[in-house]
Amino acid sequence: MLHAFLRNKSGLHRRYLPAKQRDPGNGRVTQEDEVTSTVLGPLEFLPKSSTTLFWTELIRTYAPSFGLPDGDATDAVMRFWPTFGKLQPDLLVELKWGREVRLLLIEIKWLSNLSGDNQLEKQWLSCLSRQERAVALHLFIGIETAEGYKALAQKDVWGGRLVLLSWMQVLNTVFHIRNADSPQLHAWARHVLHFLRLVGIVPFKGFDELSAPEHPIGRGSIFWRGTHGFIGLLAPDVPERAQKPIFFHVSD
Repeated sequence: MLHAFLRNKSGLHRRYLPAKQRDPGNGRVTQEDEVTSTVLGPLEFLPKSSTTLFWTELIRTYAPSFGLPDGDATDAVMRFWPTFGKLQPDLLVELKWGREVRLLLIEIKWLSNLSGDNQLEKQWLSCLSRQERAVALHLFIGIETAEGYKALAQKDVWGGRLVLLSWMQVLNTVFHIRNADSPQLHAWARHVLHFLRLVGIVPFKGFDELSAPEHPIGRGSIFWRGTHGFIGLLAPDVPERAQKPIFFHVSD
């Protein structure tokens, strides 16, 4: 689908816009599952070096204190919607540096809230063993992160291991690695950036393209001409015998 979006061959991206911008006939859509599959699914088919580059760049940028092993990761295993009893997080990523392993437990939201107040807490405590939590991060990815902060405020069971990310931060990571020495990664990044732009997630590229306005010649001050106090203001005419208060009135 990324190719269809890039070549303007599909309008399905409108399914992922806010309700007031969607076509009325679309009805309910499984937004986060489809966005997850569209954006992150192709990573599973890229060379391992490209897949690991994306995930390690994301973590080193937005969770630098986690302490990933030095050097490039050697492998990445992505499990979409793994089942743990009644729980089903969106993604579990296993990154490897030889025998060193790091886990990323990921919950993704688009335009919906968490399923219950303690969805993230249940995932962290029930989907990973104590030994796995020692080498894991829990990522919450949403258009905005208020739901994640709410969960964190209610009960912090992560001890600094819950990382709240916006889709804008994901996009910034894709933008940053788009020119890496990998044709496959470059192609994926180009398509993902275009798709996210279609659904309203646009990278900030700074002000380099803005030119300074021309200064009018011979016009003096533009924004501020100074002040000489209130001497020049004239007092309004006030009736000599006002029957009622002008500015303040106390009811009987």
